[in-house]
Amino acid sequence: ADVAARTYQMAGFPVDTITYAELHGIGSPTADAAEIESLQQAFAAAKGRSFCAIGSMTPNIGNLEPVSGMAGLFKILLAFRHRTLPPNINLSELNPYLDLEQGPFYICTKRQDWKPTDVNGDSIPRRAALN
Repeated sequence: ADVAARTYQMAGFPVDTITYAELHGIGSPTADAAEIESLQQAFAAAKGRSFCAIGSMTPNIGNLEPVSGMAGLFKILLAFRHRTLPPNINLSELNPYLDLEQGPFYICTKRQDWKPTDVNGDSIPRRAALN
């Protein structure tokens, strides 16, 4: 959480302008919950709820371990190119350990246009995070 928070701070823009986050999401109930919890701490300064879609390559193509970051980066670049938030396919049930109700994140379950807005509804630049 601390590393992510410092990274976003060094980037020089508020975390509530990040509207997509690609996570590792290995499919382990406790590991995935810990990943979400650390990001929720890093996004603690965010204003608003459920504004940042989250996705993971793992449900789509399996756990890539050493190259999962590269696969996630390519997914983000394609999302930018097509201005589309990709769905998490092969997701049949949510991890019961994930607490998404009070935080900024929601799981992207269907393909949607990526038209980021701030808490006032104004258009903002597309920004993504790669965990």
